[in-house]
Amino acid sequence: MLKKKKQWLTVLALCVILLALCGIYFFANRYQNQKEKAEKEDADKIVLYSLKKEDLAKIHYKNSKADITFVKEDGKWKLESDKDFPADQSKIETMVESAAEITAQRKVVENCRDLSEYELENPMLQIEVTTQDGQTGKIACGMESIAAEGRYAYSGDSRTIYVVPSSMTDEFDYSRNELMELPELPEINAEYVTAYSTEKKQKTTFHAVYDAKRAKYKGIYGWDIKEPYSQTVAGDQDGLQNAFAGIAALEFTQGVSYRATKEELKKYGLLSPNNTVHVKYYTVTSETGEKDTESPSADAENAEEKIKEEDKVYHNLELLIGSKDDTGENYYVTMAGNPGIYLLSAETVKSIAEIDAFSCVYAMPCPVNTDTIQKISLQYRGKNDKITASKEENFQKAYQAFGEIEYASVIKKEAVKGSNTPVAVVTFTEKDKTSTVTFLPYDGVNFYRVDVDGVCQFVAEKNVIDKALEGLIALQ
Repeated sequence: MLKKKKQWLTVLALCVILLALCGIYFFANRYQNQKEKAEKEDADKIVLYSLKKEDLAKIHYKNSKADITFVKEDGKWKLESDKDFPADQSKIETMVESAAEITAQRKVVENCRDLSEYELENPMLQIEVTTQDGQTGKIACGMESIAAEGRYAYSGDSRTIYVVPSSMTDEFDYSRNELMELPELPEINAEYVTAYSTEKKQKTTFHAVYDAKRAKYKGIYGWDIKEPYSQTVAGDQDGLQNAFAGIAALEFTQGVSYRATKEELKKYGLLSPNNTVHVKYYTVTSETGEKDTESPSADAENAEEKIKEEDKVYHNLELLIGSKDDTGENYYVTMAGNPGIYLLSAETVKSIAEIDAFSCVYAMPCPVNTDTIQKISLQYRGKNDKITASKEENFQKAYQAFGEIEYASVIKKEAVKGSNTPVAVVTFTEKDKTSTVTFLPYDGVNFYRVDVDGVCQFVAEKNVIDKALEGLIALQ
């Protein structure tokens, strides 16, 4: 029995070894085939010219968008016609690397008599590179090949037509402005914004300010919304931060002019901008002196208070937004402190300049903290009632019904029907403050106007308010 078991284990071990050898053979054979294939492809490639990338001192290209030359000075590529132009070094280095050596997949024809047959009489792309010692390399590209494996091209003054990879022409598909290096926009944490305002045709359309100590509504979130309403209203922290999300992800799409003239500002609607966005925010400097744009710890009881004032560095951002570009997908924009004009996507402009003010409003007119409420005074149906707060279930349930009252929309003067005689007046006395909420007629059907300590800007659902009032009456 033991002998048979040993024989079985020996057979199993041999099978494992055999499988391992088969696997090694398979992968080794596959690697060798791939290597031979790559070597064959390399051998089949035709080198039209080959220069060292690090030796190149000049690159010129011409396409339907540009006829442009860059020269290398002091280790940087500069626009030959304007040395101050902020050239995007990364894009130019990619072009240089692509143009340093040109290879073709195949030869099509020698001594071509009719270049127009390949759309090479007026090439869609022409490239010329020059080394420091004067060596040159030239390539002209025409139409896509019939087999779609690349583009027809010829090198230098030769009339021999080849097929070169299409990827090379893609890397030169830039206009002058598309090669402009874009300024770095600030990284703004929406939680660190302390003021935000927008203007349309020089009229303020939204204005919110944060001040934890001096704001009118410091007892809520510390945010005062001063526009577009006729009275200052309380801001909702989450709603405001959602509204500020667009400013936290700013990115220009393209440069237009790095040093704008008055004529250019006028041309692009920036002397009298359509919209203006002002943002005040801070960054937090860590002990190392580096800026920290990350949010405070989510589990902090009061993250704002945990950031020391001396660690805050305040900044201002102002964006002036002009007219749309020809595509309608971008706006012309300038930034205070920067002389350039840039493009910003229409989607981004909408998110930062067209703030939905109502979504930023603190929507709960009645205090709802059961730990701080002491008593409620109610004027309703000709009666004056006073209810003392308690921990009893009936009171807690009746009081919590007022927490279900939320603003539904902004008051429209034309919708107001009836008198200004209050439907009910409710005074909430808490440990540290007293607030009076007055419910007034609105449309006579679905809503009441809501006045909180003299501020009356919004309506709330009539049936929700009636239910809360009836709940208090039932306690008597």
